[in-house]
Amino acid sequence: MSAPQKMGALTALIEGGLNPGHMMPGTGATSIDATVNMTRHAIQHRCAGVLMLPPFYYKDVTDDGLFAYFSEVIQKVGDAALQIYIYNIPPVTKINLSLSLLERLTKEYPKTVVGMKDSSGDWAYTESVIKLLTFPSFFTCNQRESSCYQHLLSSC
Repeated sequence: MSAPQKMGALTALIEGGLNPGHMMPGTGATSIDATVNMTRHAIQHRCAGVLMLPPFYYKDVTDDGLFAYFSEVIQKVGDAALQIYIYNIPPVTKINLSLSLLERLTKEYPKTVVGMKDSSGDWAYTESVIKLLTFPSFFTCNQRESSCYQHLLSSC
């Protein structure tokens, strides 16, 4: 779907009665402008947060490049209501989000970069994120239900 189609679908769902406070639309795109537009749209509709992929079109992006991408999106959106949950899905994006990148983002934007959905399938990585970035200031969600018990124990 294109960015306008995604924004139209979000609007239709909300107009259809779904509570935007329970929604976290995916706004990551290959273009900063598309990401910014979809993110602003979600904020204008008072969505709980956004799920943001890294710029997956480009491969072998450095941590500095990834930081610059997220930082530019945050600056261009320019809204204190922005809550980003970074979507880590390296089997699809071919981008591995380093712990140092996540730590840098959360230190620079502690009220904006508030969580991550980890679909890496690598429990050791997920656990290291949980241990580094403490709940409740940073929430990490793992894709595998089988890891829920481990996740809860690591968060304690």
